[in-house]
Amino acid sequence: MKTPDLKGLTVATLLPYRDDFSIDWDDYARVLDYCVAPDGVTAVLVNGHAGEGGLLIAEERRQVIERTRVHIPNKPVLAGIIATSTVEAIAEARMAEEAGADCAVLFPP
Repeated sequence: MKTPDLKGLTVATLLPYRDDFSIDWDDYARVLDYCVAPDGVTAVLVNGHAGEGGLLIAEERRQVIERTRVHIPNKPVLAGIIATSTVEAIAEARMAEEAGADCAVLFPP
């Protein structure tokens, strides 16, 4: 992974869901606009430990990173890694990097 400059304010986003528990991507774009786009915010953490990171399947975690990278192209994206083994954590970190994350933030199980 790159070595991002993490000085400043990093926000951890929440991921909105629809009633059927699918991700509400339109609301997520609004969350990013409100929380991340303003001046002064220097980075964003996605797939964190606020609940949704551990609830998502791997493809959903990838989609969150990819959509965040497209929406916020000029700020570091930190990806939460919630794994139950070292092998799984390495695979998740590699996936996060391929999806556009600048930094992996590992959370213990």
